[in-house]
Amino acid sequence: MRKLIARLQNEIYKYSETEHLIDTVAIISRPTYLHCLRVMGYSALVCALDDDLPEYYKRDIVVSALLHDVGKVKINPVIRKATVLDEDDWQKIRQHPELGYLLCAGRFSEIVLNGIKYHHERLDGSGYGTGISGEQVPIEARIIAVCDAFDAMTSNRLYKESVKREEAFLQLDNEVAQGKYDGRYVEMLKDVVYNHDIVSMDTIPIARNKIFVPEGEEFSIEKIILATMLKCV
Repeated sequence: MRKLIARLQNEIYKYSETEHLIDTVAIISRPTYLHCLRVMGYSALVCALDDDLPEYYKRDIVVSALLHDVGKVKINPVIRKATVLDEDDWQKIRQHPELGYLLCAGRFSEIVLNGIKYHHERLDGSGYGTGISGEQVPIEARIIAVCDAFDAMTSNRLYKESVKREEAFLQLDNEVAQGKYDGRYVEMLKDVVYNHDIVSMDTIPIARNKIFVPEGEEFSIEKIILATMLKCV
């Protein structure tokens, strides 16, 4: 698994626009940036467990997971609010998948764009964005949706406190039973979380979007995943 993850991380910057876009997210909202890193990490590990996906597909899912919330740069006053969001705020929040898609269109593959545009869709059609359901929801969106929801529940937000991972998985299991999430990827994420030593990215010293690494060592997304977010067994 370690070698596969390393290859995935090494390839994500083959898209020249990736670093610029995630830098922009980091400048506007550090919490959103850290969330994107964590979702990317979870998604990379879930992909590593899925033997049915070709490697190019896994790479693009990782890119998509990193950029899944890039549309929030277009609504930055809302994501910077220190108070509880009102309905008008939530209406703006619900626009971020489409805004991210429009921002990235023409720069990335269809796989990357699908993950950005559809990561808030649900299999039962109850999500937001375009209202697609069932088989219309692509694999990349299913994986990112699970990882996104898990991280949102287990991370502190300005408007809510985090829950323990067991409670988060109980909620995900309930929503799998309701037909919202793909249970296969929830189970893979459980494997990632319970069978690997996952630690919070919030404990890592970050200046803007750069991790402090030992002098002489080059910063890379691979180091975020392999050296700081997890210890593969």
